[in-house]
Amino acid sequence: MWTMLAQAMPMVPSEGPVISRVALTEPVIVTIVIAGAIVLMSIAKAVAGTFRHAARERTRREIAAYIAEGSMSPEQGERLLRIDPSEKA
Repeated sequence: MWTMLAQAMPMVPSEGPVISRVALTEPVIVTIVIAGAIVLMSIAKAVAGTFRHAARERTRREIAAYIAEGSMSPEQGERLLRIDPSEKA
């Protein structure tokens, strides 16, 4: 029985790791690099969005504090909050 199983499985030459000979062909490497770049870009965009949201929330709290202490009128605060940061001056 073992001889039949050994005959059915191909022998792998001992010239190095199997993965370097079989899996790391040029199309596979290109695919891995592209997929990795997409994943890294997605993570970077998510982190940047988180920082942008945190900065916007911090600004809202600071404006609310200025209004509460009376150094800014509610109308001025509302005007500042309506400004879209993505618009170019």
